[in-house]
Amino acid sequence: MVRKVSGPGVTARMSAAPRKAMNSAPVMRPCVLRAWLWALSSWESARTVRRAPGPGCTAATIRVHPTVPDDHSVLTYDRSMQNLHRLRVWRAVVASGSVQQAARNLGNSPATVSQHIIALQREVAAPLYRRDGRGIAVTEAGHALAARSEALLAEAADLQTFVDRLAAGPATRLTLGSFSSATTVWLPDVLRAAQLRFPGLHMEILANEPAPPGERAFADIEVRAESGLADPVRMRGHDRDELLDDAYVVVTEADHPLAQAPEVRMAELAEHALVDLHVQGSPSGEVIDEAARAAGLDLRYAAGADDHHGVLAMVAAGMGVTVLPLLATLDLPAGLVVRPLLDPTPVRRIALHVRQTMSALPHVVFLRREIGRVARAYAEDLAARGPQGTAI
Repeated sequence: MVRKVSGPGVTARMSAAPRKAMNSAPVMRPCVLRAWLWALSSWESARTVRRAPGPGCTAATIRVHPTVPDDHSVLTYDRSMQNLHRLRVWRAVVASGSVQQAARNLGNSPATVSQHIIALQREVAAPLYRRDGRGIAVTEAGHALAARSEALLAEAADLQTFVDRLAAGPATRLTLGSFSSATTVWLPDVLRAAQLRFPGLHMEILANEPAPPGERAFADIEVRAESGLADPVRMRGHDRDELLDDAYVVVTEADHPLAQAPEVRMAELAEHALVDLHVQGSPSGEVIDEAARAAGLDLRYAAGADDHHGVLAMVAAGMGVTVLPLLATLDLPAGLVVRPLLDPTPVRRIALHVRQTMSALPHVVFLRREIGRVARAYAEDLAARGPQGTAI
């Protein structure tokens, strides 16, 4: 089959080995079409493009001839887009130090690798290497090209992952790890909005405090607390957004002696029985112990629980006072009050972790943005309150 095709400033004749027609209408085979589109994007004077056989067809040949534009302007070859595959091959050559080793690493023949780097050097129009005995020596320009291509190739890989996931549609299941107070205060409205926006999305909420026994794989999205005095935690394979610092406060009965002052100093806690929030995998115990050591104190605990609701119930029953993160005190049982804790003030840091391979998916982008929004709204509300956000 031979067809003549015209394009802007280009005429071409395309030929391919015949195949059995499915109907009387002429059919442009996919491999020929791909070759033609490629030729249009990278044509130069009187060149012939020979494309390898593709699925369902044999080798295709496209002969591209320039035509003179109506305004008789000169047409130039656009070299702005380099072949990404050739850049990958060149990066492999530079990293491995030889054509032979790069060919083994890539699963290609040395001849194929050589053809790619020869073509790339011709496209770049600068010496990327020089012959060195039976091998090659990479030039300064060659090293620079390999280094500068890293970001481009990484972006291309990310884009391909993004396109693949778009084509597959939203994941049918998304896991979200969180601790109790964030799950209660922040997540319900966010998850409801996501459900309305993405009806086919199934979200599973996992408690990351207390830490489950054994190893648990990280969720796709994690809201995690960490000690405000420690270095930021980086979860492998996840991006990290720091949300806010959450100060600890004293919670006590309204008629307790500590409730009679507008604020409580850490040293005053040594005189009273405490109810301990000790959650496996939580920074709470560590944060409070660090603050007590800084004040030179040994705190006396009368009871403890691994859930802040249980701790508050024991305080309401008169078993002692407690120290909790402010986010865990927004729905207090009747008869309890909150007072700022000073000298020093324990602080936990709350961060959002998002799995990198899913970070570009529309529903993940939405959840990440909305969780950040509710955290900022919470912080702005605290800023409008009194010291440590405890007094209206």
